[in-house]
This record gives sequence, structure tokens and C-alpha cells, in this order.
Amino acid sequence: MMHRRVLMWGLSGYALTACAQRGAFAPVSGRGRSFRQITMATNADGPGFERRGNGIRWFDVSVSVPSTRQIGTVPVSGPSAFGTERLVELPGTPSFGLPAQQPLVLWVHGYNNTRAEAVYRHVQMVEDIGMTGPQVSFVWPSASTAGGYLYDRDSVLDARRPLAEVIRALRQRWSGEILVVAHSLGAFLAMESFGRLTRGGKPLRQFIDFLLLLQPDIDPDVFAEQVRDVGQLPARSVVVLAQDDRALRLSGTLAGTGGRVGNSPASVPEGFRAVDLTGIDDATTSHLVALSSPQMLATLRTIYQRSFQ
Repeated sequence: MMHRRVLMWGLSGYALTACAQRGAFAPVSGRGRSFRQITMATNADGPGFERRGNGIRWFDVSVSVPSTRQIGTVPVSGPSAFGTERLVELPGTPSFGLPAQQPLVLWVHGYNNTRAEAVYRHVQMVEDIGMTGPQVSFVWPSASTAGGYLYDRDSVLDARRPLAEVIRALRQRWSGEILVVAHSLGAFLAMESFGRLTRGGKPLRQFIDFLLLLQPDIDPDVFAEQVRDVGQLPARSVVVLAQDDRALRLSGTLAGTGGRVGNSPASVPEGFRAVDLTGIDDATTSHLVALSSPQMLATLRTIYQRSFQ
């Protein structure tokens, strides 16, 4: 009976997603807008970017951000919607200029994201926290449906080498600090890619300086093995979790274990600082509390500015 309820929950979520308007790269008119530049790196191919490719493609994206939206939200329709002013494919890895006070941020999105939604969420984080350093979104091929979880997990495994190559390329082009922020299945992808980077005894600190995993959709036993493979972590490595994360509760139930790293405080190993956001009541989604709660975003903005000014 429990498996039937879980299946019905998943199918109802799929139906709601199928009916809702999804984020797309499209221009949006209106006054009172600011613009943010994002460099998008992707191993996806094809017009919809949901198909897995063999190489890495780089894009320059200028995102239009409405001044009327609420903090923590990423509207994709109406007068307060995010829009795209420019989307240009680049011939290769771009340059990011001279090192600045703030780090280069590499964002790795989670499950069930269109490519535009992944980039728009990155821009929302940048706007609401006040990040001014270079911004890179790694967009892996998602089925972009709630029913595409297995496809997305396979896409994450397929993207391990491309993400590792992107991190190597960023380290070659940027001599300043690098912060990796990864959410949900994106955290699983990041940890798998780190294992590839550190093969041969190279420390992860040679490639990145800060690591922030937001509600990772990772089995605790798998995570412990990933951490062992990576070895020494950056000095500032943080796992943000929420025990009331409904999406991770479903993921754990489907896996037959019940718990994921992102909703189980006891599963966070040594080397990580655990930040538990259980019970935050102003988040628009329980699966991304840190970036959808206005009170948490205000705290993050203060911490970020104190750390990098």
C-alpha cells in the first residue's frame, strides 16, 4: 500500500508539472529590470538541451531580472517573469578577467530543471545574496519532468567527466577563489566529479576553495564513500539540510532506505559543517530552503558580504 501511495504522489506531481508553465530562454519586456551575465557550460546537445552530448558547450547568457518579484522566487510567467536578453554560444572556455575579492561561483542544479530554470535559479541566488564575482552554471541534461527522475540520475552519471573538465578549465582560467554550490542531484554529481579530479592523489583544494551542498539527494552510505574517494575537503565545506524536505523523503522511500544526506543530520561526515534548516516557515519550497526563504537569504547575504569584502 505504501508503494502505491508513493507512486500516486509521484504521478500527481508529474501531472501538476506537466500543466504548469516552465521556464524558457525567451525575452520579456517591461520596465524596472536589471541584467545579470551568466556563463553557461553544458554537456547537453540538441535544441531542447535535454539530450546528452559528448562534449562541452559554452554560452554567454544575459538574464533580465524583474524588480517586482519577491525575494527567493523565480517567476517564469507574467510581468515579474525572468527573461533572456542574450544567449550566444562561445567558441570555447571564456576568460574571466583578473581575480577579484569575491570568488567565481559554479552552480550545479538539481533534478527536474529546464536549462533556463537552472540558470534563472542561479541568477536568483546571485541577486538575493549579492554576489558580484564571475558566475558559471553547469547545466546537465534533465528530462525536465517530475516523472524523469531515473533519466536524470543517469544523466548525472553521464555528466561526471564533463563537470570535472569544466572545473579543470575554470581553474586554468581563473586564479582567484572558486565556490561550488550544488543542489539535490547536482550535489551527487559534484561529489562524483570531485572523485575524478582527485584521482592520482591531487587534493580537491587544488581545484576549488569552498563547497556548499544544498539538501543533497545522496544515499548516506554512498556519500561516505564519495568523501573517502575525495580525501581532504576544502577547509570551508558545508552541507545544508532540512529534515522536513518532502522531495528527499520521497527519494529515500523509493530507494528503500528512507533517508538522504539532505534530510539526515547524522549522515553528514567529518569534514563538513552541517546547517539544519528544519522548520523554516517562509521558504517557498521545502527542497531548497536556503535559496527560497527570505529570512535565510538575508542571513546568507550578510555572511557572504562579511566573508568576501
